[in-house]
Amino acid sequence: MIYASDGTRVGAHSLWARVLVMDPLGRIVAGGERFEEDAEEDFVVRRLDPGSGEVSFLGRYDGTYNHADFITDLVVLADGSIYALGGTTLNCQWRETRDGPEQECVD
Repeated sequence: MIYASDGTRVGAHSLWARVLVMDPLGRIVAGGERFEEDAEEDFVVRRLDPGSGEVSFLGRYDGTYNHADFITDLVVLADGSIYALGGTTLNCQWRETRDGPEQECVD
């Protein structure tokens, strides 16, 4: 499991990410790949727009918020902050059906 600087767990159903560790000047100082199978814990990820440098809230997996099923690129800053770049972002919501709860997702 990956942790953000505030202690928040970052994960997804299956997470295969290129992880880059950058210094405050944006230079890559370390990197690698990691794979998390069935990482079902709640997670919060912030998206970094490479053009503007703006950071926005991506989602929290708790059945009511958007979540990302596959995050293909993560950037971990020297202070431990984690940013998601790209990947497949799904807008998912739970709804009740006669067969029980069902998750409906759209790209």
